[in-house]
Amino acid sequence: MKDPLSLFLLTKSLLQQVRHSRLNFSFICYKICHMWYVIQTKTGKEEVTKQLIEDKLSSDLCEECIVLYCETKRKYLGEWHLEKKPMFPGYLFLVTEDPRAVNMELKKVPELTKILGYEDDFVPIKPEEEAFLKRITGENLVAEMSYGVQEGDRIIVEEGVLKGLESIIRKIDRHKRRALIEMNLLGEVRQIEIGLEIVRKA
Repeated sequence: MKDPLSLFLLTKSLLQQVRHSRLNFSFICYKICHMWYVIQTKTGKEEVTKQLIEDKLSSDLCEECIVLYCETKRKYLGEWHLEKKPMFPGYLFLVTEDPRAVNMELKKVPELTKILGYEDDFVPIKPEEEAFLKRITGENLVAEMSYGVQEGDRIIVEEGVLKGLESIIRKIDRHKRRALIEMNLLGEVRQIEIGLEIVRKA
């Protein structure tokens, strides 16, 4: 169970959402109980770890285990190829209402796994962080390629997940067709790489 202060702050945040979106009480209860927690594992072992967790943890404990991906382009054999890679190498997300029980069960998983938090206090990602990740990855859990134009020093994304999110772009590598974006996660500012191709200069 979460500590009283965390529950109070989360409930307050959700009640504010209710005023704007008219969410019902059952949705609030669901959001409080079913949170996204970050699990650390070995880089390159995200899908293997996901499968092990799904095999060893009951659906009562693990509602869903998620590896988020992003599309990028890589040039080889003289052509550009669309590829998919983990958005957070070495990390995955687990949806649960009992993180302590999950953490105990994770000791049965052969790969190195642990829920991130502070000592024995397991901290879920914030609702707004979850909403942002869902926005850019969609139902397929993949942040698809974006395409834009450059007008002087200004970048305008015309198509893809970064459309309307130009303000979070911190750096662009036109040669590799990638953008470095900035987001908050677990109280820290993190930079992640997402595919962005500048198709022309205006």
